[in-house]
Amino acid sequence: MKKIVLVLSTLFLLKNLHAQDTTQVIKNDIYYDFPTNTKGPRDFELRDRETGKILFKRTITGDSCSSCYAPLAGIADTFFLKKQYAAAISVYSLAFKLNNDLGRVRHRFNVAEAHAALGQRDSAFAELKRVVTGGKYYNPYHLEGSELLKPLQSDPRWKPLIEEVKANLKEVEGLRIKE
Repeated sequence: MKKIVLVLSTLFLLKNLHAQDTTQVIKNDIYYDFPTNTKGPRDFELRDRETGKILFKRTITGDSCSSCYAPLAGIADTFFLKKQYAAAISVYSLAFKLNNDLGRVRHRFNVAEAHAALGQRDSAFAELKRVVTGGKYYNPYHLEGSELLKPLQSDPRWKPLIEEVKANLKEVEGLRIKE
Protein backbone atom coordinates (compact mmCIF):
# COMPACT_ATOMS: atom_id res chain seq x y z
CA MET A 1 0.00 0.00 0.00
CA LYS A 2 1.29 3.39 -0.97
CA LYS A 3 2.56 5.37 1.99
CA ILE A 4 1.10 8.82 2.45
CA VAL A 5 2.86 11.85 3.80
CA LEU A 6 2.64 12.62 7.48
CA VAL A 7 2.77 16.12 8.89
CA LEU A 8 5.29 17.17 11.50
CA SER A 9 3.91 17.89 14.91
CA THR A 10 2.46 21.25 15.76
CA LEU A 11 5.45 21.81 18.01
CA PHE A 12 7.78 21.64 15.02
CA LEU A 13 5.60 24.11 13.14
CA LEU A 14 5.65 26.56 16.02
CA LYS A 15 9.40 26.27 16.54
CA ASN A 16 10.13 26.86 12.87
CA LEU A 17 7.39 29.32 11.96
CA HIS A 18 9.68 32.31 12.40
CA ALA A 19 12.88 30.88 10.93
CA GLN A 20 14.35 32.86 8.04
CA ASP A 21 14.71 30.24 5.32
CA THR A 22 12.89 27.26 3.90
CA THR A 23 12.56 24.22 6.12
CA GLN A 24 12.52 20.83 4.43
CA VAL A 25 12.19 17.70 6.49
CA ILE A 26 12.30 14.15 5.27
CA LYS A 27 11.81 11.57 8.00
CA ASN A 28 10.27 8.20 7.29
CA ASP A 29 7.07 9.13 5.44
CA ILE A 30 7.19 12.85 6.16
CA TYR A 31 7.86 15.43 3.52
CA TYR A 32 7.09 18.91 4.64
CA ASP A 33 8.10 22.13 2.91
CA PHE A 34 7.32 25.43 4.58
CA PRO A 35 9.16 28.64 3.70
CA THR A 36 9.20 30.56 6.95
CA ASN A 37 9.60 34.20 6.07
CA THR A 38 7.49 36.19 8.52
CA LYS A 39 7.51 39.28 6.29
CA GLY A 40 5.03 37.93 3.75
CA PRO A 41 3.06 35.02 2.40
CA ARG A 42 4.63 31.58 2.31
CA ASP A 43 3.59 28.23 0.89
CA PHE A 44 2.87 25.23 3.03
CA GLU A 45 3.01 21.86 1.24
CA LEU A 46 2.14 18.32 2.21
CA ARG A 47 3.57 15.74 -0.19
CA ASP A 48 3.48 12.04 -0.90
CA ARG A 49 7.03 10.97 -0.11
CA GLU A 50 7.18 8.25 -2.76
CA THR A 51 5.78 10.20 -5.69
CA GLY A 52 6.41 13.76 -4.58
CA LYS A 53 2.78 14.53 -5.44
CA ILE A 54 1.43 17.54 -3.57
CA LEU A 55 -1.50 16.47 -1.39
CA PHE A 56 -2.08 19.90 0.07
CA LYS A 57 -0.68 23.32 -0.70
CA ARG A 58 -1.73 26.66 0.62
CA THR A 59 -0.21 30.12 0.86
CA ILE A 60 -0.20 31.29 4.46
CA THR A 61 0.29 34.77 5.80
CA GLY A 62 0.77 35.04 9.54
CA ASP A 63 0.45 32.20 12.00
CA SER A 64 -3.02 30.94 11.09
CA CYS A 65 -4.98 29.71 8.10
CA SER A 66 -8.67 29.09 8.66
CA SER A 67 -9.11 28.00 5.03
CA CYS A 68 -6.60 25.19 5.70
CA TYR A 69 -8.80 23.52 8.29
CA ALA A 70 -11.26 21.61 6.09
CA PRO A 71 -8.72 20.13 3.66
CA LEU A 72 -6.26 19.18 6.42
CA ALA A 73 -9.07 17.65 8.49
CA GLY A 74 -10.08 15.67 5.40
CA ILE A 75 -6.55 14.31 5.07
CA ALA A 76 -6.54 13.49 8.79
CA ASP A 77 -9.92 11.74 8.42
CA THR A 78 -8.37 9.52 5.74
CA PHE A 79 -5.47 8.59 8.02
CA PHE A 80 -7.94 7.89 10.83
CA LEU A 81 -10.10 5.64 8.67
CA LYS A 82 -6.98 3.74 7.56
CA LYS A 83 -6.11 3.28 11.25
CA GLN A 84 -2.95 5.32 10.83
CA TYR A 85 -3.61 6.97 14.17
CA ALA A 86 -0.29 8.75 14.75
CA ALA A 87 -0.53 10.40 11.34
CA ALA A 88 -4.16 11.36 11.97
CA ILE A 89 -3.24 13.00 15.29
CA SER A 90 -0.43 14.97 13.64
CA VAL A 91 -2.57 16.29 10.81
CA TYR A 92 -5.58 17.07 13.04
CA SER A 93 -3.24 18.89 15.45
CA LEU A 94 -1.83 20.96 12.61
CA ALA A 95 -5.35 21.75 11.36
CA PHE A 96 -6.39 22.88 14.86
CA LYS A 97 -3.27 25.00 15.30
CA LEU A 98 -3.64 26.75 11.98
CA ASN A 99 -7.32 27.37 12.82
CA ASN A 100 -6.50 29.29 16.03
CA ASP A 101 -6.67 26.06 18.07
CA LEU A 102 -10.30 25.52 17.07
CA GLY A 103 -11.68 22.25 15.74
CA ARG A 104 -14.94 20.46 15.12
CA VAL A 105 -16.19 18.18 17.89
CA ARG A 106 -16.05 15.10 15.65
CA HIS A 107 -12.42 15.77 14.76
CA ARG A 108 -11.49 16.27 18.41
CA PHE A 109 -13.36 13.05 19.20
CA ASN A 110 -11.33 11.25 16.51
CA VAL A 111 -8.13 12.57 18.09
CA ALA A 112 -9.25 11.20 21.47
CA GLU A 113 -10.02 7.81 19.90
CA ALA A 114 -6.66 7.80 18.11
CA HIS A 115 -4.81 8.53 21.34
CA ALA A 116 -6.74 5.75 23.07
CA ALA A 117 -5.93 3.33 20.24
CA LEU A 118 -2.24 4.16 20.69
CA GLY A 119 -2.45 3.59 24.45
CA GLN A 120 -2.02 7.28 25.24
CA ARG A 121 -4.63 7.47 28.00
CA ASP A 122 -3.73 10.89 29.40
CA SER A 123 -3.87 12.51 25.96
CA ALA A 124 -7.13 10.71 25.17
CA PHE A 125 -8.75 11.95 28.37
CA ALA A 126 -7.44 15.48 27.84
CA GLU A 127 -9.02 15.56 24.39
CA LEU A 128 -12.26 13.99 25.62
CA LYS A 129 -12.46 16.55 28.42
CA ARG A 130 -12.07 19.28 25.83
CA VAL A 131 -14.85 17.74 23.71
CA VAL A 132 -17.20 17.30 26.67
CA THR A 133 -16.54 20.61 28.39
CA GLY A 134 -15.78 22.97 25.51
CA GLY A 135 -17.80 21.23 22.81
CA LYS A 136 -20.70 20.36 25.14
CA TYR A 137 -20.66 16.80 23.80
CA TYR A 138 -23.91 15.10 24.82
CA ASN A 139 -24.01 11.56 23.41
CA PRO A 140 -23.07 9.10 26.18
CA TYR A 141 -24.18 6.14 24.05
CA HIS A 142 -21.69 6.98 21.31
CA LEU A 143 -18.94 7.52 23.86
CA GLU A 144 -19.64 4.25 25.68
CA GLY A 145 -20.07 2.35 22.40
CA SER A 146 -16.75 3.42 20.88
CA GLU A 147 -14.54 0.37 20.49
CA LEU A 148 -11.43 2.54 20.48
CA LEU A 149 -12.38 4.07 23.84
CA LYS A 150 -13.12 0.71 25.55
CA PRO A 151 -9.66 0.57 27.21
CA LEU A 152 -10.43 3.88 28.95
CA GLN A 153 -13.56 2.58 30.65
CA SER A 154 -11.60 0.98 33.50
CA ASP A 155 -9.88 4.28 34.29
CA PRO A 156 -11.24 6.24 37.29
CA ARG A 157 -11.59 9.31 35.04
CA TRP A 158 -14.17 7.56 32.84
CA LYS A 159 -17.22 7.66 35.12
CA PRO A 160 -17.02 11.42 35.89
CA LEU A 161 -16.59 12.07 32.16
CA ILE A 162 -19.73 10.05 31.37
CA GLU A 163 -21.63 11.91 34.09
CA GLU A 164 -20.63 15.22 32.53
CA VAL A 165 -21.80 14.00 29.11
CA LYS A 166 -25.14 12.97 30.63
CA ALA A 167 -25.47 16.40 32.24
CA ASN A 168 -24.85 17.97 28.81
CA LEU A 169 -27.57 15.70 27.39
CA LYS A 170 -30.05 16.81 30.06
CA GLU A 171 -29.23 20.43 29.25
CA VAL A 172 -29.80 19.87 25.52
CA GLU A 173 -33.04 17.99 26.16
CA GLY A 174 -34.20 20.86 28.40
CA LEU A 175 -33.52 23.32 25.61
CA ARG A 176 -35.48 21.20 23.12
CA ILE A 177 -38.50 21.04 25.41
CA LYS A 178 -38.54 24.84 25.78
CA GLU A 179 -38.53 25.36 22.00
